[in-house]
Amino acid sequence: KFQHPKLHFNHLAIKSIYSMGFLFMTGWMISTLLNNSDIIILSNLSTKYDVGIYTAYVGNTRNYFLIFYQDILATVLLPTILNSSLKRSKLYQTLLKWLPVYFIVITIGTSVVTVFFILCYGSKYPMNGLYILWVSLGIGFLGVFNLCNTLIVTEGKEGAKFSVRLYRNTFLFLIGIIIGFTHHFGIYGTFFAHTINQFVLAFFSVRHIYQRRYS
Repeated sequence: KFQHPKLHFNHLAIKSIYSMGFLFMTGWMISTLLNNSDIIILSNLSTKYDVGIYTAYVGNTRNYFLIFYQDILATVLLPTILNSSLKRSKLYQTLLKWLPVYFIVITIGTSVVTVFFILCYGSKYPMNGLYILWVSLGIGFLGVFNLCNTLIVTEGKEGAKFSVRLYRNTFLFLIGIIIGFTHHFGIYGTFFAHTINQFVLAFFSVRHIYQRRYS
């Protein structure tokens, strides 16, 4: 005889799901605003030509990297981590060991991709070695932050809270860096601020993992 499964409403489970969802959504909104603030600030403090150059170097390269990370690396990484039998401490130790290699690969890969994009855009977009350097380092630090942040979030609610706190506590400081450097140095300042901001986020996320490598 066929029996319908009994459905039960679990208030605690629903509360936990919505709580985590709120944290993820908050972190996504702040990170999206932060990742687009440099272009917005530059557009208000400099010329349209500078905005076009900056977008060609940073905007497009950053967007392609985020798509690559979220659609490929994170899609594979998250299920692998959650199904792994490795202890969290061992996972963090392994990550810290290979993180410099990961940073170097992302940085070199970004420089190659950036040069390719600029060549494709034509002669109106000058090839500037300093721009390429700052973009490559910035995306390298962004890659480190995204990887570490992904692992931190898999800790559960406390990890998600840390991610949101990191964005929240550094947001005004990072925005201030962009405004200050752009105001004083123009587009060069915006490039430099992008690199500094990504380094700050990467530093705090790596420190979090370093502190928990034996816990």
